[in-house]
Amino acid sequence: AGFSLASIDCSASSGVTPTVNLAGGTIKFDLDNPSDVVDCTYTNRGRGTIAIEKQTVDGSGTFGFTSPTLGAFGLTTTGPGAGGKGAKTFADRAPGTYAVAEAAPAGWNLVSATCSDGSSPGAISLSAGETVTCTFVNQRKRGAVHIMKTRKHAAAGAGAHPHAGVTFTVSGGGLIAPISVVTNANGIACVDGLLLSSLAGSYTVTEVVPAGYAVESGGASKLVAVTTEASCATGFFADRVSFSNVPLSTLTVAVDSIVPGGTASKISYTKLAVVATDPVTGDGSATLSAVRPGTYTCTIVVDP
Repeated sequence: AGFSLASIDCSASSGVTPTVNLAGGTIKFDLDNPSDVVDCTYTNRGRGTIAIEKQTVDGSGTFGFTSPTLGAFGLTTTGPGAGGKGAKTFADRAPGTYAVAEAAPAGWNLVSATCSDGSSPGAISLSAGETVTCTFVNQRKRGAVHIMKTRKHAAAGAGAHPHAGVTFTVSGGGLIAPISVVTNANGIACVDGLLLSSLAGSYTVTEVVPAGYAVESGGASKLVAVTTEASCATGFFADRVSFSNVPLSTLTVAVDSIVPGGTASKISYTKLAVVATDPVTGDGSATLSAVRPGTYTCTIVVDP
């Protein structure tokens, strides 16, 4: 055990021709005369061991490997780091050059692949009696969400304008707890380090709507799928989401009879509610808060 037959070298007297079978470790020959001599030397060499280890920086998964000499196999990690590694050992291997390659599954990056003797996993140089351990390390792919926040603001001119200082939370997906971010002077906020949605599911981006504003459309929460590797530092984000708000107003209409009790009035609004004044004194008002921008019609009926 631990050795392989490297060679069989034979010398023989004249007329004797040994037949060597190296694979079977046998020699066949005929001795016709008492003086015939056959002298054979068997040479063995030690065999080696190759160990393949699979580690993940975060999470766990199953990874496939291929090798023209060791065959196809899979390794599964149970958690991050060496404590959750998967491993397979190929013992009693003849010295020589071996190649092992990993096919990283979707959502994973191969971040390193090294062997204990300095060999490349694609050209493992195994010596007699040697044990070579090759370790493949993977990390889950991560992306970023780019949040754009605008608002309508008459004093700044027509159209939408960046809205700074607005808080957003990103939750769901692979997050244990929500992440909060605040928009900058350009109305932009970014959250990176998010697992791709193919691994963790979609994320929910929620705006903390500032006082005095209402969401223009789409609601204060939106689902976002993180589909592309990205970081906030790269300046490129395939996964974007935008929010736009409008400022609110307060409308107040009042009726005050000059002659106490002289008139009975009624105030009504289209698009809003119908509000009646005090029918006895004719004095009263209607105040409506948090009114979105738009065109409103107010009808006041003064009835003596």
